Amino acid sequence: MNQVRNIIKDQYVKLPPSIREFVRSTKLEDKIDALTNAYALSSEVAQTVSDETLLVIMGLSPFAELSANIAKEAEIPEDTAYTISTEITADLIVPIADDLADFLEKEEKEELREELSSPPTTRIAGREKVAIKPPIEHTEERSKVTKESEVATVRQMLRENSKTVDIKDFLANLK
Repeated sequence: MNQVRNIIKDQYVKLPPSIREFVRSTKLEDKIDALTNAYALSSEVAQTVSDETLLVIMGLSPFAELSANIAKEAEIPEDTAYTISTEITADLIVPIADDLADFLEKEEKEELREELSSPPTTRIAGREKVAIKPPIEHTEERSKVTKESEVATVRQMLRENSKTVDIKDFLANLK
């Protein structure tokens, strides 16, 4: 539970002020309420749609996978998930797309810089020997795997604790 909160909090702190303001606004909640009414979504499905949307907005989950993740995590038909994600995109993502793209590009560059600034080391006979830096493609892939692992952890813990963890409420209480 604390691991999920820490991942979310750490990512939230990195967000630019405009996206933090958006996350704290009622726009997401209002849109989820509208979708819940339009598609007769259960409260559990609505919560999952909200969580998946927030994971994208916070840069923890790829935008391109929003529809598939909603279908999988909410266990709803793919065509319904696609329609819902299309509305979410038009009403929530497009208005913040430029800020979100800038943030994600900056974050990717910072992660790559961190990876390259401290080369991996190997131990030989009890002493550290600096190894050759891996190729950039390998480093980017490793960052992607780490991010995917964090998102998988968040999703799993959200499923296990759906009654006790609400990303939106948690973020509303951050200072």
